[in-house]
Amino acid sequence: MATMRATFFFTDDNGYGWTETYFNNAGDLPTTMTRARALLPLRIKCLGLTSGPSMIRVSDDEVKRDSQIYIIASGDNRNKDPDAGPSDIANTCLVVRIEAGPTIRRTLYMRGIPDGIVLNSGVYSPTPDFGTAFTRFANALGQNGWSIKSLGIVNPVLTNTNIVQPALGQEIRITTLGAHGLAINDTVVIRGVRGASYLAGQHRVFAKIDDTNYSILSNRVLPELFNYGTTQKYSFRLTGISNAQVIRASHRIAGRPFSAPRGRRRAQTRI
Repeated sequence: MATMRATFFFTDDNGYGWTETYFNNAGDLPTTMTRARALLPLRIKCLGLTSGPSMIRVSDDEVKRDSQIYIIASGDNRNKDPDAGPSDIANTCLVVRIEAGPTIRRTLYMRGIPDGIVLNSGVYSPTPDFGTAFTRFANALGQNGWSIKSLGIVNPVLTNTNIVQPALGQEIRITTLGAHGLAINDTVVIRGVRGASYLAGQHRVFAKIDDTNYSILSNRVLPELFNYGTTQKYSFRLTGISNAQVIRASHRIAGRPFSAPRGRRRAQTRI
């Protein structure tokens, strides 16, 4: 099943920005975008007057660089009640716990909130209007396929008995001790390969050669390996959201403005 991701981009009048990501079981980009645009007005109602969304991007988690963009018109991103008041600084947020049943949960740091709902002592004190707006937003998260992405079936960890690279810059073939149960485009996690640290982490299966051999793609030259580490198949699932509630107010750094230049930080040279 396709894993659809909807990312909402926000900015405040000070130029600071943040994103919020929600998963959906729609299965295709257009349906996910329709559902995201329906959720948008309810999220806007939970913002203060000096912040608003700028864009929605929906994408398939399993397909790189495949996305659909919706630019939010400036007249549509501030549709809030006049008594909402100005937005708090982006570093001040609400910690929202989103649940999908008793064991699956995630945390949302809700920013751009009205300044008046967090007291100077850091206590969350919602106004009646904000309380109503948040309840409607939380109820909407429990509908239209909004979900939490989590690990599914925990698959066995298999020892790698060989890793070879038949041609430079092409496939890297991996042999496992026992049947790997993999198919093309499955996600695997490789751990513990000494001598080639870039192999550590998640990879997409390029080919299933046989029951104990599979391959991934790499543009790196495979060095002499000290050991071959392990392979584990990763399975993910989407579970529908059942509840969302504010836990507390928090102070959490939002990062730099979206318009700020990016680049590597250089360490000061000691003389």
